[in-house]
Amino acid sequence: MWQLDILPTAQSVDSEQISNSTACVIDVLRATSVITTALANGATQVVAVATTDEALQYRRQNASGFLLGGERNADKIDGFDLDNSPLRYTPEVVAGKTIVLTTTNGTLALSKCRRCRQTLVASLLNTSATIEYLSQHSCDITIVCAGTEGRFSLEDALCAGMIADALRHRFRLTDFALAMAQMYNSACAELKHFASQGFHYQRLVQKGYAADIDFCFDTSKQLPVVVCEGETCRLG
Repeated sequence: MWQLDILPTAQSVDSEQISNSTACVIDVLRATSVITTALANGATQVVAVATTDEALQYRRQNASGFLLGGERNADKIDGFDLDNSPLRYTPEVVAGKTIVLTTTNGTLALSKCRRCRQTLVASLLNTSATIEYLSQHSCDITIVCAGTEGRFSLEDALCAGMIADALRHRFRLTDFALAMAQMYNSACAELKHFASQGFHYQRLVQKGYAADIDFCFDTSKQLPVVVCEGETCRLG
């Protein structure tokens, strides 16, 4: 039976060790929610880069059709077109455009998975499509929680646990994946309330991003699966 593992933070990723697996990167608040929303709203692609310099280099090399988006310390980067709020990535803004995105945690996690067999982007907005897609795989799966600056984040772990729980009869879960699936089962009736006790959730509320949180926890949306090749993410 193939194995499903969960890694707690971007910093815990050993790129070589997971290179033969399919990776699934989660940053519920907010990078993977932004990527999924932008693509569902008509963006041509999202190019996820780890650093601000890489994003600016894309702009220098491509004069039109690009928007720069992202954050540092949860706030918009000076000179960028968009921040890291999924509410800003509307069809009117992103349709037909390439989004170059850099964030503190989410795009760092994606950069560490570039050597994997395949990489998906997951959030609470597209868990159903992600689970269905992964259920058809015959290889190890590594779910990477982005976390918050090297720290474990409840919202990412709950989303990872939801996916692991749904796939537990198809894959052998590692001990940590089993623990995250159990945590999800314990909290699923009040998912947002449970996550609200976490550091990153509370920091975003304090910074005035409560509407973003509401959007990211709207599990009724169930948008399509997102697949990345290298830096480039598109609808699967």
